[in-house]
Parts: sequence; C-alpha cells; structure tokens
Amino acid sequence: MKFCPACGANSLAAGLHEAAAHLSGTPYYAFACAAAFALVLAALGLSLRHEEESAPKVVAVQVPMELHVFAVPAGKPDDIEQPLLAAILHDRPLAEQFHAAHAPGAEHDAALQGAPGDTPTPGISARNRAADSLRHARWNLDKHNLSQAHKHIAAALAAQPGNRKAQRIRAELVSREHERGYLLAYARLCAREGQWTCARDNAAYALRVDASSRTARKLLSRAIAAQLADAGKNDNPPSSVAYSTH
Repeated sequence: MKFCPACGANSLAAGLHEAAAHLSGTPYYAFACAAAFALVLAALGLSLRHEEESAPKVVAVQVPMELHVFAVPAGKPDDIEQPLLAAILHDRPLAEQFHAAHAPGAEHDAALQGAPGDTPTPGISARNRAADSLRHARWNLDKHNLSQAHKHIAAALAAQPGNRKAQRIRAELVSREHERGYLLAYARLCAREGQWTCARDNAAYALRVDASSRTARKLLSRAIAAQLADAGKNDNPPSSVAYSTH
C-alpha cells in the first residue's frame, strides 16, 4: 500500500477514485463527440443540397445522326445576312434553299437559261429589224408599190430613227408620192371637165408611179369607159390603145 509522502494519504485509494471519476465521464465525452460529428455531417449534407439546387440543370437533347454543315463564302457581312433574312421572311428553312440551289437539276436549269451574253442586245436586235425592213422597202419601191414601201420604211425608222439609209429611201418615197398626187389632181380636174383623154393619160402616169394606187386605177377605168361611151354615141370609136391597169 502506498502513502503520499506529503500528507500520508493512501495513494492507491486516490488513484482508484480518479479512475472512477475518469470512467464516469467517458460516456458523456463519447456522446458529445458523436453529437458534434452528426452536426458536421448534417451541415455538410445541407451544403451539398444547396449547391445541387442552385446549380443549372442539364437537359439531354437528342442530336440527329446526320449533320449538315453549310459553307458560307467569304465576303461582306451584308452578303451573309441577306440569305438568312430572306429565309426568315419567306418562312423557308435555309437548309431547303441550300439544297434547292445545289440540286442536280438546278444547275441543269441554269445552263438551259443561258448566260446573259447569249441573248441579243437591244441595239443589235433593232439594227437587224431595221435592215430587214429596209430590204423590203427597197424591193417594193423598185416594184412601184408605194403603199408597202411606206409601211416597211416606217418600221425601219421605228426600230432605228437615226438610220440614214432609211431616211434616204423615205425621201425618195416622198418624192414619188408627190408626183403621184400631182398626176391624180390633174386627172380629177380633166374628169370634171369631161376631158377623158387628159384624165386617162394622167391616171395612167399616176398608176405607173404607184402601181398600188386604187384612186389612179379607178380614174383610169372611168376615163376609158367614158371614152368608149362617147365613141358609141358618135359612131367614131377611138383608136385602140391598151393601158395596163397592173
């Protein structure tokens, strides 16, 4: 048995009492540790839950297997925006426009339409029309058909108002029309005075100038008929002179 050197107390008894006191406090210490550990775990769980609620949710989207990538040519921003705006305004997907433009038939149709240079320009077309009209005008003028010559010269000047050849042919035509007019005027004057020979000659000359003149043909026929009537009355038929009405 051990005694304390200072007070002489039994050290064994004191040690037993300290051990008993130490053992009696152990359950409280374990409980306190467990409680603290539970609080830490609870706080950690609340923190993780808060982070999960505040984090953005990721929604899975099904991506099609075949993706079409459209090449945009380099250029100004306006050049790129125009197809997009057109697709939105016309309510047509841009992919449809792309496939329609690059379809095999689209290139064939574009080839059939031809390049802009393949179509004749307005200047060349007008020159060709004027030249064709002038050929017909010259041919009819040589045949003394002034009405058809007048028609074709008017068409030539409508196609090319400044065409010098058409202006020269028109000047020749106007001169012949004036000559026909003078001859017809004298033929009418002679017919009113009953001078059928004068009327016949002037109408025949007018018909030679313009074979298409209906007025000259009628006056010539009238003068010949009047001469035949006068010859029948006088029993003195005029000399047989044939005048062509063609």
